[in-house]
Amino acid sequence: DYWDTKQPGIFWFFALGIRLFGLSEEGIHLLELIYFTAFAAVLMLTLRRAFDQRWGPAAAALLIVGFYWAITSDWHQTQPEGLVGFPMFIALWFALEASHGGRGALGRWMLAGFGAGVVGVFKLLLVALPGLFWLVLLGARLADSRPGRGRDLGIAAAGLALGFAVPIGGMLAVLAAQGLLQDA
Repeated sequence: DYWDTKQPGIFWFFALGIRLFGLSEEGIHLLELIYFTAFAAVLMLTLRRAFDQRWGPAAAALLIVGFYWAITSDWHQTQPEGLVGFPMFIALWFALEASHGGRGALGRWMLAGFGAGVVGVFKLLLVALPGLFWLVLLGARLADSRPGRGRDLGIAAAGLALGFAVPIGGMLAVLAAQGLLQDA
């Protein structure tokens, strides 16, 4: 752990599991199972339009969530890298939906930023992945000659920044309240 320092997200995940199910390995893994079941449900709900076949979203959820459970051992379960898949998907999916414009784009950009902020609470380095995805989406809009691209980019940047600031700002506030901000 000297070289692999953990950010607060994983500790808060464990604390939630202990609070809900008691201080046991089984309780933590039960929370993890509930978490990944929710992830699978969100995948199946959001990916319906991406597949022609009705079984497509279920297969996608099985390949993503089922793969995690098939290859992880006790040692690798409940690691931040596995847990960030859910908020990372939220960050990518809402950004893709927001990039189409229309009503509610600001809210979708904010949810995308929030998802990336949650990723940052678990593993700050991994925020680069949704960040790169956003750059591609925003670059495509910048290259688009249709009117309103400056406004669209402003809405996207504001939404992403506001959404990202909520979990990261919350994390920093909690660390400051505990006198740990300087260590963090």
